Amino acid sequence: MNPSAYTPALRHMLIGTLFCTLAAAGWYAFTQHPNRIFQRTKADFQQHWQTRIAPLYDTIYQLTIAAPTAWQADAQLCSTTLQQISQIDPTRLSQRYRAERQHFERQLHERLSQIQTWQTDPAHYNLGGALKATLVNPDFSMDIRLLQLEAQLREAPRYYAIAKSNLARPDSARTKLAIDKQLLGLRFIESELADSLQLANLSDAQHAAIATHTYAARLALKDYIAFCRSLLFEMRNAAVRAPTPE
Repeated sequence: MNPSAYTPALRHMLIGTLFCTLAAAGWYAFTQHPNRIFQRTKADFQQHWQTRIAPLYDTIYQLTIAAPTAWQADAQLCSTTLQQISQIDPTRLSQRYRAERQHFERQLHERLSQIQTWQTDPAHYNLGGALKATLVNPDFSMDIRLLQLEAQLREAPRYYAIAKSNLARPDSARTKLAIDKQLLGLRFIESELADSLQLANLSDAQHAAIATHTYAARLALKDYIAFCRSLLFEMRNAAVRAPTPE
């Protein structure tokens, strides 16, 4: 057969190959553009946080229990994401995504700062504050608030046990404040909360359950106060033992 007979077929094949190559190159350029990379990075973070990190935290209304397994995974995700977006050249981002990147970076740094607070600030743990916020919350009826209070009181021992395990580098001034906060929490439980429970229309079983949880919560608060006082004692001892510079 005459080789010229293949020319139209070859021409179509070459045109098709060129078109596919250009389309693939265009798609690659689109997906690898810094705007798209940033979008994917942010979306991956949000999906991972919602599906893998958020379930690790226990939130009992206004009381968040942050176990080490939760905040360690949280911190790792935030740090990894910060590293990923630091590799995106901001000068190649559009104005919109440049501003969004700055906002997202700030959110990640704020989250890491909050996680650090759980390790350094004993005053962050404040059962009394959460109980009071629940008791005076106008968004719910008193019956609902009492159920919420019972749930918070029930979790108090675990809340403070995890607080003690989190505090690896407590700050001295915040430790003193923590003691004051817990004393106020005890006063609230023994006065304002007790008065509200007396006036509440509760069954005998409900009164008994709340009384049991209240007793355990008071013990947990007192134990945490002793823990904070022990921290202060250790800090003072360490300061006395520290060698003085010559």
